[in-house]
Amino acid sequence: MKFTTTALALVLVASAAPAAAQYMSAPPPQNPPQTAVQPQQQNDNTAQKSGGIQPSAKARKALVDLQTAVNANDTATIPAKIAAAQAVASTKEDRYLIGELELKAAIASKNDNAMASGVDAIAASGYETPAQVAKLYAGVAGNFFNAKQLDLAAAAYEKAVALDPRNTDLLLNLGETRFAQGRQADAVATFKRAIQADAAAGQKAPEAVYKRALSIAYDAKLPNAVDLAREWVAAYPS
Repeated sequence: MKFTTTALALVLVASAAPAAAQYMSAPPPQNPPQTAVQPQQQNDNTAQKSGGIQPSAKARKALVDLQTAVNANDTATIPAKIAAAQAVASTKEDRYLIGELELKAAIASKNDNAMASGVDAIAASGYETPAQVAKLYAGVAGNFFNAKQLDLAAAAYEKAVALDPRNTDLLLNLGETRFAQGRQADAVATFKRAIQADAAAGQKAPEAVYKRALSIAYDAKLPNAVDLAREWVAAYPS
């Protein structure tokens, strides 16, 4: 049975950035490496050459059973099979594959809370890079935002930013989410973090970011509105 990881591609297709953040460009969908796991792997060297993620021998059967249930969309048995796989998981590969399958099942059932749980499992496995996991959290956050579950969206964006703190797209989306929550001061502070992240990378933040931050600060009568205006003019004198 072929075992294919599609976590990142699935989340990016299933989600969108906050609608309010129209000046931001969403990252293009990216396909993660394809992996193949057989119920009984005869040649580990062959698997490694093909780029497959190999689970432990102890967890293999439980993972194949879980994959079968997920591919069949057998929602009645998936939770028990996830628990059974978790009980025998012993490597980061095992835990990653469980999380990926949990995520795939959640996307199929359009269950945002289960998607978040799947991404948590992938993050906890330690298999993926922080930047890749941040993209998964951003996808989940976009779903929560569009469903108007703003607290959950903000929590997911915070996790994403913690993993990839210099990613200005994540910071801007978090800023828009804070604004939608009615937390104007936090929104402005987050936009300023995005401006500072661009500066640290030797770049200038887009003028629209300065405008957005100043607009929120001015409307909310925040004391830093004047400072933001000065920073905008300094960055864009014309």
